[in-house]
Amino acid sequence: MKISQLIEHLQQGYSPDAVVAYDLWTVDDVMHEADDVEITVAQAEEVLGRMQRHKDCTIGLNWDVLNYHVSEVLREADTGPPYPEDNVLTLTDDQFIARYKPEENEQGGYYRQRDWTVPEDQVEIEKATAEHRIWTAGDDDDGNFCISSGWHFVNRLYYIITELPLENPDWIVQVPSDEDEPPDHMQKLMLETDTQADEWESMDGPQTGVGSVFWYRHDDGRTACVVVDDQGESTIWVTRA
Repeated sequence: MKISQLIEHLQQGYSPDAVVAYDLWTVDDVMHEADDVEITVAQAEEVLGRMQRHKDCTIGLNWDVLNYHVSEVLREADTGPPYPEDNVLTLTDDQFIARYKPEENEQGGYYRQRDWTVPEDQVEIEKATAEHRIWTAGDDDDGNFCISSGWHFVNRLYYIITELPLENPDWIVQVPSDEDEPPDHMQKLMLETDTQADEWESMDGPQTGVGSVFWYRHDDGRTACVVVDDQGESTIWVTRA
């Protein structure tokens, strides 16, 4: 609540001569109490908002309540909101890693890429799917790379297994890539045709049944078919305008 809103509320409901007791908390209070952690002004304002929305008259507002909301706001900054809106939750890479703990690759980085065509991987993928610990890495409907919760076949590139399961199998959790970074197959198309990503528009086209197939139309009328196999390798055909 802003000071202006508080003043308006008091003017509408109370006499100027009324005697009241009040407790006022500010961003400075939050920043001072949380001086041993890194917290932004926006996060401090969120802490105050939660203190106001969830206050319990039997407990009141105190330093313990403030510190609880500080810890919750900072935790969500690391792992994302605890519950999705309309069952859809979007996370950053860092939030996904902190929240679900995906497997590391042999170099100790992220992510270990599981291949459905490899028998050993297939066994692990089936087990992880039953335990809601499977994620599909591939391209979304716009051709942008994205990690999605669950096992999916269309447009898949590889699978990721996490240590921690999805909290609710009805949730749809997505980890999109940086919007400024085109997917690998688009970067290859750009390189081979000396074009830019925004010159190509996604279009419908026939599917081969092998790998992931993407169709594009260029501003000059050319069309391109990009097939990404199970190993992530791209084969490109471009027709003349």
